[in-house]
Amino acid sequence: MREDEPSRDPQKPNRFHWLALPLLAAMIGGLSWSVWNDHVQAEAKTHEAAGAAEQSSGGPSPESASGSAKDPQTADGHAKDAQTADGDAKDSQKAASSDAKDSSAVSTAAQPTRPASRVLNVPVIAQNPELYNGCEVTSLTMLLQSAGVSVGKNELARNVRKDPTPEVKDANGQTISWGDPNTGFVGDVTGSGRGYSVYHGPIAEELGRYLPGRAVDLTGHSFDDVLNAVGNGKPVIVWTTDTFSPTDDWVTWKSPTGTVRATFSEHCVLLVGYDGNTVTVNDPLDGTRKQVNLAAFQQAWVQLGQQAVTYQ
Repeated sequence: MREDEPSRDPQKPNRFHWLALPLLAAMIGGLSWSVWNDHVQAEAKTHEAAGAAEQSSGGPSPESASGSAKDPQTADGHAKDAQTADGDAKDSQKAASSDAKDSSAVSTAAQPTRPASRVLNVPVIAQNPELYNGCEVTSLTMLLQSAGVSVGKNELARNVRKDPTPEVKDANGQTISWGDPNTGFVGDVTGSGRGYSVYHGPIAEELGRYLPGRAVDLTGHSFDDVLNAVGNGKPVIVWTTDTFSPTDDWVTWKSPTGTVRATFSEHCVLLVGYDGNTVTVNDPLDGTRKQVNLAAFQQAWVQLGQQAVTYQ
């Protein structure tokens, strides 16, 4: 402090300072308010312009676009879901189209029918004198020859599967045990010894050796199915009785596979024709063609287990 300056009390502020401070604060506040107000108005104009652009273009706002960009995995997931949904829709259309085609094929396909009557031209072969018990293999011979296979009955008799179980009789001469015709031929097919029969399984098996993949076992099917095969040009081996009518003559015996119920009236023929009331058969027993009552023949066929074998 210079000596010529008047002395001041340090605890008393300068009066100029007290007057200047409010004025300075007002000036600064006014400037800040002006800057802030200008900034707010500029932001508002920017948002209004962006909103107008969004409405005119139909696109997302900058904020929404930014939000989507922040979650690329979610956006990509939605895109994949959309592709999957589109693929599912196409698959559904293809499936529906395929189903429609299948439905159309089923609804318009002609169902198999047979003519009211038919007789096939199949030559008759006699089982005798070589094969006294060989009606089944002789009927098979006729069937194979009708299919163009050159084979003889004796060859088939040698090759067909057999059940070698010997026959055992009781004191009264009744058979109490023997073979099973479902396993193979039971007894002697030539007649030099006692013989019985062979059923559909071994016969169909033998047929398949000569016509691989073409043997058809209709056993257990309806008689209509049997007649349908004949109507479509295929003769059918069928098991019946030697009178072509039902029988009451039945016996039973034990076999390695269980109890066998049989009749010595059993016979096997080749069914080659039919009409409304009769069936036509090639009978190997006497080597002739016969026309017999359809209803009685069918009843005997049912008694023998609805056995039938043909080819396709």
